[in-house]
Amino acid sequence: MFAALFTVLWRLRVALFLVYSVIFCYEVFRPDPPQGLFANADKVLHVIGFVGLAGASAWAAHGRRHAWVIWPLLFAAAPVVEWLQHVVQPVRQFSTGDIAANLAGVVLGALLWWLCRPLVCRGMANPAVTGSLRQ
Repeated sequence: MFAALFTVLWRLRVALFLVYSVIFCYEVFRPDPPQGLFANADKVLHVIGFVGLAGASAWAAHGRRHAWVIWPLLFAAAPVVEWLQHVVQPVRQFSTGDIAANLAGVVLGALLWWLCRPLVCRGMANPAVTGSLRQ
């Protein structure tokens, strides 16, 4: 019963990650950038986007055998996403400042995950990894 509940919860976490990823990709690759409310608002949005992506990724991967792989992938994705943004939408400008904001979002997301993980994942041990069920 607990293994089935774990599977359902893991699927919900993955579904949340996928929904966030679709929203993230729409916001990053849409033709017109969001209008700035203040100076450097786009940088703040880049940080927020990558904090959310890092959190959703970490939560979906939590308890999996190779969960640590998400962090190098996110660090690699930060500059690649900025480059792809310009390739997919040529009207968008490539910016090293946006890459720095993306990387800052990954770092902040990792820090928040490290701080919040004990609260978020309490009692969510993966029986496939630990070999036991919490009861």
